[in-house]
Amino acid sequence: MISWDPELEKALLDFAPGVTKESIIEAIHQKPELFEQFWSLAMNGTQPAAWRAAWVADSFDEKYPGHFTPYLHDICDRVVNEKHDGLRRAMLRILLRYPIPEELEHDLMEVLFRYLFDGKTASDKVLPMKILFNMTKKYPELDRELYDSIEMQLDLEGKAFVSAGNKIMTALRKRNPGLS
Repeated sequence: MISWDPELEKALLDFAPGVTKESIIEAIHQKPELFEQFWSLAMNGTQPAAWRAAWVADSFDEKYPGHFTPYLHDICDRVVNEKHDGLRRAMLRILLRYPIPEELEHDLMEVLFRYLFDGKTASDKVLPMKILFNMTKKYPELDRELYDSIEMQLDLEGKAFVSAGNKIMTALRKRNPGLS
C-alpha cells in the first residue's frame, strides 16, 4: 500500500485560498505519482479527507482517463459494503467509465440491482442504473429485468431517478421494441 503525505490530508481538510479542484488535478497531471497518494488516502484515510481525496482522484481520472484500471477489482469489492456516501459515489462514477472485469460482472450486477432498489441517495440508484445499462449492451438478456426494475420505481423516486430512468427505458425500448 502506498502511503500519503500527511500534508495532503491537511490540505484536503483546509483548502487554501485559490486552491481549487482543477488546480489540484493539474498538479497531479504534472506530478503523476500524486495520484497514487490521493487514491491511497481515499481508500485508507479518515473522513472527510478520504472522500475528498476520492473526489479529486475520480475527477482527475475523468479528465485524464485510465488510472483506475489496476484498482477495478478492489473498487468492485469495496463498493459492496462502502458506508460513506461520497466514497461510494466516487467508486460508482469510476465503474461507470470502465469496463467491468468479466470475472466480477455477476457479483457486481447483484450489488447494483440491490442499490437500484435500496440505495440511500439518488446517486446510489442512478449510477448503478447507468452501469447496469452499460452491462446490458453485453448481456441483452438483462434488458427486461433492468426495464422492469426502473419502471417499478418511477412513481416512488425523485426527479434525478425519473429523468435517468426514462432515458434508459427509452434506450432499452429502442434497442428492444418488445419492452413496454
